[in-house]
Amino acid sequence: MSHRQKLLVIDDDDAQVRLLTRIVSKSFVDRFEMTALTDAQEACRWIEEFGPDLVITDLEMPGASGLDVLRTTKRRNPAAQVLMLTGCSSAQALLDALEFGATDYLLKPLVPDELVDLLQQSTARIERWQLALTDTMRSRKDRVAAVVSD
Repeated sequence: MSHRQKLLVIDDDDAQVRLLTRIVSKSFVDRFEMTALTDAQEACRWIEEFGPDLVITDLEMPGASGLDVLRTTKRRNPAAQVLMLTGCSSAQALLDALEFGATDYLLKPLVPDELVDLLQQSTARIERWQLALTDTMRSRKDRVAAVVSD
């Protein structure tokens, strides 16, 4: 991997944010450039500016929901992976998250090993997307160069 992936952790519960960041820091050491926020509207602004590779977001928050965070993330970076956290969401909210492109979801209370497993899967998926896009762009550049040199 050529660079550290940008990870955003967002939950309106400070304790949950501390738990998530502790798990990620302990399990992945310096693999991520991690930002943690407790305000979903601020998170949406951050996403627009920085375009994270990976987002862990609570589904239900005041001001803006996890679905808002998901939509903003996917609009900014379609290859971004978004993990949803939920304590008690409706089936419709989970279906909406799936429809809008959520990678997966975790139930609260959080099981650390499940989070680590999903993060490993998500980072591998990001790396595959990045490789595919790089190869596609390289191939396109080679074709353009061949046409120009003819």
